[in-house]
Amino acid sequence: MRSFVWVVATMALSTAFQISLAAGQLKNWYWLAPYLWGVSGLSFVIWMVLNAKQFFVNTAKQQSVSMPIPSQTQQDVSSSVKDSGNSNIVQNFFTGPSPIAASPVLPRTTKAEEPKPHIVFLRAKAINITLGLDNGFYEATDNGDIDGIKACFRNEAVYGQVIRDAFGIKAHVRLRDKNGNEIGEGVSGVQWLGIAGEEVNIRKNESACVCILIFTRGKERKCAVPFMKRVGAGNFGGSRFIYDGVELPEVPSSVEVYLTDEKGMLLPSVIINITVDENEIKVKTNN
Repeated sequence: MRSFVWVVATMALSTAFQISLAAGQLKNWYWLAPYLWGVSGLSFVIWMVLNAKQFFVNTAKQQSVSMPIPSQTQQDVSSSVKDSGNSNIVQNFFTGPSPIAASPVLPRTTKAEEPKPHIVFLRAKAINITLGLDNGFYEATDNGDIDGIKACFRNEAVYGQVIRDAFGIKAHVRLRDKNGNEIGEGVSGVQWLGIAGEEVNIRKNESACVCILIFTRGKERKCAVPFMKRVGAGNFGGSRFIYDGVELPEVPSSVEVYLTDEKGMLLPSVIINITVDENEIKVKTNN
């Protein structure tokens, strides 16, 4: 039936097309062209409907074919073998996996955690400081130039964990008096020992110390927070760091130190308690 409809559709289409092209020569037959166009279009529609119907019929037949249920198959085999008197065949026949196996449960994968630095606080200590020609501060082996307090940190390795190097670490301090009131607004970019810059890199299992306070010597001690300030390099372009400091109106009773890199704080803040007299600087931590 579908083949016959296809032949009718193509013949009507071809005839209508030829009549339309030779309209001047076939004037007596030109009236037939619209009807042939209509027959051709209707035949194509009928042909597509018949094809769609046949498609759905074939799909239904395929879905109606189902696999035998394993339990029912086993019962049928068991019954037939039981009649033959050999029951061991059933056990040997169904030793393989079920024809319909459950889908395996895949383990959940978690995104690997990005390695991080592991910065820990080591100690705080009163030291003697020597001023370098590069505007850097260095711990003196002798009496030095001024007194100061350092806070030291280490990027500590941890067994079983991947620890990365820490880059671009900046130190910040907040200062409080004996009543717990904050002195000033805090200082960022506090001076690291041994370098002339406001940032330091601490590689795995290496340490670095920051100078949180410096003191004048004498009966009436004055103190300041040293930091590095970036300035222009003059006619040569670029920039350089020079030493600067925030002079405090009084010696703070405590200093809160915290470290940051570009991703945030590297460890909880460290609180260092300070007691100063004419001859000695005493340091105690709460950590």
